[in-house]
Amino acid sequence: MERKYITNSRIRNLNSQQNQNATLVAQDIQVKFRRGAHRYTSLKEFVLARLFRGRTAPSEFQALKGVKIELFPGEAVGLIGHNGSGKSTLLKVLCGVLRPAAGQVHYDGTLASLIELGAGFDGELSGRENILLNFALMGIAGKQAQDAVEGVLQFAEVQDFADEPVKNYSSGMQARLGFACATAFRPDILLVDEVLAVGDENFQRKCLAKMHEMKRAGTAIVLVSHDLLAIERFCDRAYVLDHGSSVFEGASAEAVSHFRSLLLAAENQKKAFVVSEQQSASSQISALSCKVFGEEQHLSVETGHAWTVEVTATGTGLESLTSGISIFESSTETHLCGLMAHEASLQNGLQDIRTQPGQRTWIFKFKGNPFHSGRYYIDVRLYAEKDQAVAAYAKRASSFDVVFQADPVNPHKNFIAMGALF
Repeated sequence: MERKYITNSRIRNLNSQQNQNATLVAQDIQVKFRRGAHRYTSLKEFVLARLFRGRTAPSEFQALKGVKIELFPGEAVGLIGHNGSGKSTLLKVLCGVLRPAAGQVHYDGTLASLIELGAGFDGELSGRENILLNFALMGIAGKQAQDAVEGVLQFAEVQDFADEPVKNYSSGMQARLGFACATAFRPDILLVDEVLAVGDENFQRKCLAKMHEMKRAGTAIVLVSHDLLAIERFCDRAYVLDHGSSVFEGASAEAVSHFRSLLLAAENQKKAFVVSEQQSASSQISALSCKVFGEEQHLSVETGHAWTVEVTATGTGLESLTSGISIFESSTETHLCGLMAHEASLQNGLQDIRTQPGQRTWIFKFKGNPFHSGRYYIDVRLYAEKDQAVAAYAKRASSFDVVFQADPVNPHKNFIAMGALF
């Protein structure tokens, strides 16, 4: 098979023994963009910009920082990360659209990509003509291309619009046509970006079935998606990107778990702490925080298993205060339950720690978590013992993910008793 290179001239060819069986290898990929450098199209635009915006010195933004990725025949690899983490940029480097500032990519065989909605389409040409144009760009022409056109139209479900200009197609129709073109002839490597998200559910299933078929036939696939369930089910491995760096590589389920931990940590940094105007002069709160732990102080919380919520306050006059927590479902912000410290204490589910001056911790201990898989958050309040006036309030003091491990052998264990909290 033909070996192709996308490389920076300063980087030597890869000769590592471990890469010899890989169908695609990218090593030390670095991509940099210039920010603030604006090209003016007229003298008027230039003068107005200088008068009202001042002169902004261009700066450099590093989109990818030494990323390495390997892909083997018949393997599906996912790329996941937050918006702006560098996933699409890396995909563009892999298929040769972007040239890296440093690093090297080489691959064996044929490569097809679907990285942007409508990429490679001419809006003035019909669907049929665009199919032939895409085939020509892939190096496929003549009778082989003509014979494949009807199959592409049928897969994309646009037979009735084959001779209409593509500019009149909906975004979903363009995505279907793009995917059908990219997969009409089985490539050795297929790169797919998030563009499939615009298709309806039936077409998404159809695309996944097609990729499963190609994978079994030996095609290596790189999939970029925010659908973590699809990544977990379809991909063998996954890379987690964070601000341009690869921070984790491993089995897809472990990569998804690592990425969710990153999201959770980022969310828990955004805490709103408010001191109530009603608090008495005898208590002054300077900090209020909350942490959630599963069994044995693990960060993961499982349905039906023991878990704890730790509320820590710092300030003066803490001996006259008590605490309370409220738990919400994150996506709908539905209030699920609330609990005061004295209620937990009556059930032997509270530990009150006052080891340090000016600091007090309430630990709520639960024997069983009643929530199913999902993300939840906790609001925390401090109350005056005497009149229950709110002394301090922390909105979304902590977020946590719950994992439900269903038991296929003993289905009755999959039902959680809501009352068995303490």
